[in-house]
Amino acid sequence: MSIRAVLFDMDGTLIDSEPRWQASEAAIMESWGGEAWTPELGRSCTGQPLRVTARNMLDHAGRSGDEVAVVDELLHAMATSYRRDGVPWMPGALRLLAGLRQAQIATGLISSSYRILLAPVIDSAGPDVFDVSIAGDEVERAKPHPDPYLCAASRLGLDITECVVVEDSASGMAAARASGARVVGLSGPLGHAWPEADMTVREVGDLTVEALRSC
Repeated sequence: MSIRAVLFDMDGTLIDSEPRWQASEAAIMESWGGEAWTPELGRSCTGQPLRVTARNMLDHAGRSGDEVAVVDELLHAMATSYRRDGVPWMPGALRLLAGLRQAQIATGLISSSYRILLAPVIDSAGPDVFDVSIAGDEVERAKPHPDPYLCAASRLGLDITECVVVEDSASGMAAARASGARVVGLSGPLGHAWPEADMTVREVGDLTVEALRSC
């Protein structure tokens, strides 16, 4: 069966957002006048739910604030960064998206991030680049559950088996595999192995339309 859509994770897959997250966390910590937020602390929060990151920040600063308020502050800081400084696209990401559009293969942006962060990314990509987008705050069960990918396929009017998912994290890989889609895993600079993937490449820019069609 030929593929009719490619569904992309966002953070770490299409955009290099982690340095922005760490900078936003450090800036908020500095505004509190507390302990410095080190790169090691930032990395320890990578891939964690935002409320976990917020609680870690509050605990490190010795504050008893509301986690939800910190999450809102982080989201606003990240969205402002994308609008002001541009979206940090991974090398080759926009080229691949343009190639898929030319090949008339649908694309989706499927992320655990909130809509407030997907919006500037979609705007940066340009109109009509993504046929569907699903944010983490728009589904009852986010990744590692398969719901976001199943929802995307349904909105496209496709069976999930007609879709290829591109992911770089364990939770995303679990969601993609559970959905029934074919899966491309990104190994990243550390060469992470994804034995459950149908294909593994280092980064999204290493993919081509032809390679995705053969997945």
